[in-house]
Amino acid sequence: MPQPLRQIALATLALTVAMGLAACGRKDDPLPPLRYVPAPTRDLSVHQQGPDLILNMAYPQSTTSGQALPGLDSVEIWWHQLPAGASSTEVPERTFQAQATQLFLLSGAELQSSIVGDRIETRFTVPETVGEDSKTAWAVRSVGSTGEISPFSNLAGLAFAARLDAPSGIELTPEVAGVRIDWTTPEGAVGSHIYRRNATQRRFGQPLHQAETDISSFLDRSARYSQRYIYTVRAIAALDPLVESDPSSEREIHYRDTFAPAPPESLIALGERGGARLVMEASPSRDAVGYIIYREDPQADFRRVTADPVASLEFRDSGLTTGLTYRYYAVAVDGAGNEGEPSSTATVTVP
Repeated sequence: MPQPLRQIALATLALTVAMGLAACGRKDDPLPPLRYVPAPTRDLSVHQQGPDLILNMAYPQSTTSGQALPGLDSVEIWWHQLPAGASSTEVPERTFQAQATQLFLLSGAELQSSIVGDRIETRFTVPETVGEDSKTAWAVRSVGSTGEISPFSNLAGLAFAARLDAPSGIELTPEVAGVRIDWTTPEGAVGSHIYRRNATQRRFGQPLHQAETDISSFLDRSARYSQRYIYTVRAIAALDPLVESDPSSEREIHYRDTFAPAPPESLIALGERGGARLVMEASPSRDAVGYIIYREDPQADFRRVTADPVASLEFRDSGLTTGLTYRYYAVAVDGAGNEGEPSSTATVTVP
């Protein structure tokens, strides 16, 4: 290759390499910082309990882009009181966002104390400007730990109702099948909610049972022996949205197994050489774990002949005297040691 062409080729190669090196060293434009905007709450609910409001929502877990939310700083609670004479609590989202005001900010220790499992539940007093039959709409906005604020939640409407008296005359009665709660329902109620909590818990959860208007007694079959329970009852003024009365006075009970099982339904004594064989039908009580046998010897009183309860429905009593007549009865016993009433007696003469 002629010298001038070779010099041109080398110069071109050098320029290409230099441009490539320059391109390798160039940095792209910086990416925008990630945003952690909390996703809007979609399950906000609000109901009235006496003079208080209860707001309940799922704890924010994700961002609007579906990422895990790094943390929650606070929750803004907004409300809008509809004009007098409004026919319902429904309000367009645009109207709410334009006219609603922030009632308060749930943050710090108050926020932490409102967390129940994977939900947030907070209680506050009804604003003084709200009268009976006032219609309101509510929403929340979540503020993430980075300061980003979520869009408004779903709108929850509430029409305030006249306050009902609390139920009265609360009585707790332990029974074999559970704890019976009796109360007096105030006039104007459309039903009652029964609440229960373990004595070691701080607060009541969801209602244990909803009773109809004309019902004022409930048997809590889910109660378990050896537990301490606290019960209260609230009258219901409206169901959708829920409006409840103040709670009744609380009642506590230590639900213990003090109930003796029913006796065996039959007892038969069959004579055998030097003894007797007893055959019985099981006690109808599901908690019966065994049976205690009592025997009356001639010219004597009944006495216990089994040191420990027998689990079998048959029992052989040996060492008896031929020709003498004996009488027997059995009692059922449960796991707590409660002995039931005697069964019918069975008589046998030893052959």
